[in-house]
Amino acid sequence: LLGFKLKRFKKILARTQGIQKGLYITAAGANEGKTALNINIAIDLIQSNPNAKILFYSFDDDYDIILNRFIAQLA
Repeated sequence: LLGFKLKRFKKILARTQGIQKGLYITAAGANEGKTALNINIAIDLIQSNPNAKILFYSFDDDYDIILNRFIAQLA
């Protein structure tokens, strides 16, 4: 395993040998699940790797919306 492990995204882990440090950009059309996917990957990274640090930025949504979506996923 070369990067950070994932517990919930086993196919991504198998194909990438772990999430590497760096900048990841997710592009797709409006309302196609980019934020939902990235929030779930971020939560999996943090829960699977307690020392991992995540910087999450969205051009589409503001802080309150992103925060509420993280909280909803953790509830």
